[in-house]
Amino acid sequence: MRRRNQSLGIIVAIIAVLAGGLWLGFRTFAGNEVRRFLESRGVEVHALTLEKFTPDEIIMTGIALGKDSAVKAERVVLHRLKGRSLRSAEFTLEAQGVELYARNTKYGLSFGGIERVLQSAEALKSAPTLSKDQRAKAKLWVRQASISARGSLAGVIRAEVKAKALEYQSAQTVLMLQEVALKPEFRVAQQVVHTPFAVRAASVKNEQGLVFTPLSLRGDALLTLASGALRGSFNGRDPSQKFSASGTFDYRLRTGEGTVDITTDDASFGSAAAALKLSDLLPAMDAERPTPSMRGKLNAKVKLGRQGYESVRGTLSIAALDSGVLLEEALKGYGSLEGLLRARLPFEITPAGWRILDGDVRNDGPMRLGLIPQEKADAVSTVAALLGKKTPEGVLDGVNISELDLNALSTDAKGEIVMRGRMRGNSPALGREVIININISTNLMDMLKSISIARGGV
Repeated sequence: MRRRNQSLGIIVAIIAVLAGGLWLGFRTFAGNEVRRFLESRGVEVHALTLEKFTPDEIIMTGIALGKDSAVKAERVVLHRLKGRSLRSAEFTLEAQGVELYARNTKYGLSFGGIERVLQSAEALKSAPTLSKDQRAKAKLWVRQASISARGSLAGVIRAEVKAKALEYQSAQTVLMLQEVALKPEFRVAQQVVHTPFAVRAASVKNEQGLVFTPLSLRGDALLTLASGALRGSFNGRDPSQKFSASGTFDYRLRTGEGTVDITTDDASFGSAAAALKLSDLLPAMDAERPTPSMRGKLNAKVKLGRQGYESVRGTLSIAALDSGVLLEEALKGYGSLEGLLRARLPFEITPAGWRILDGDVRNDGPMRLGLIPQEKADAVSTVAALLGKKTPEGVLDGVNISELDLNALSTDAKGEIVMRGRMRGNSPALGREVIININISTNLMDMLKSISIARGGV
């Protein structure tokens, strides 16, 4: 009996070893088949461990796919629900620890070629090709992402994507997004993806390293894979909830060309608790220097090109602005101006610099022009020169201004502007109304620095 039991134990052990060997062999075979499938579609496979492979469940770990290992994942679990083939079967997918890297190729942004698994041959043939200059520097990173999806490669795939960080680098700027949440719906036959999105903090860093204030964004986007067209809308708020913006975008992923239209709500600036500081919006601003009281609103269109942004054209509308702060640089410190201004300043920003395009500056209520008493004699001649005419001493001292009407126009792209117009008011020295022609030349960037720009910030 003992000998018989020993024989049975040996047989069971042999069967277990054979079964284990068959499983390991099958798993290796299945893993090789997965590799062959991906490689047959032009996807490089650098690492892929198959932990489980059954008709109902596939578990893969340590994944690195595409050129330069552009797609990585710590763990992917795929559940086949029903269907005879992977392409037609309904499935659910869970992926953790996903890292994505894309760079510009001759066909536009590419995740190491892995995106071709989902794109049809016809779509690739019709894709526009890019020159070497067009694809310079553009890169996309997605870090610490998790993905859950359900659907079929023959129908609709609905997913939820969460990422800790996303960065897109063009030739001139870097778009940085933190805590991105997407809920895409991918219609495979139509090759379109619709997704609502939410971003906790979105900011832009320019060539000089300046970071513009992060906004929390929500919106909708529609991506057409065949053409690479990305369209949508958004709205956002700054961390203080005192500033908001909304807009639309129309972008071509393959060429890097497109437009973004932006409109901000009317925002209040100043030192009051409910007002914004300029340093709240632009970290380049010196938080220790006072922010002039004003209200402001911006409408702008950003034109994107192959190397980044090509131009920003828009209109800045300002009301209730402290005139003394704004014109301190223009008056060279010799004059003092009390009262409020309003302005409408159409502008254009290009890589070459800034331009004001036929703007206007007016008084926003009564104003008063005064001079520094101990330098009155020098001040009169200096201000007179700035105003473009010879003015008798004392005429400008204490003028109560009822009307200020200036036209503002840039003379170059380096910030030089000319303000021409007239000032109407009552001169205590003459005891009557005076009308003075004004011709002021100044530098816009120097004016901004005099307000609140930190050293080295422009």
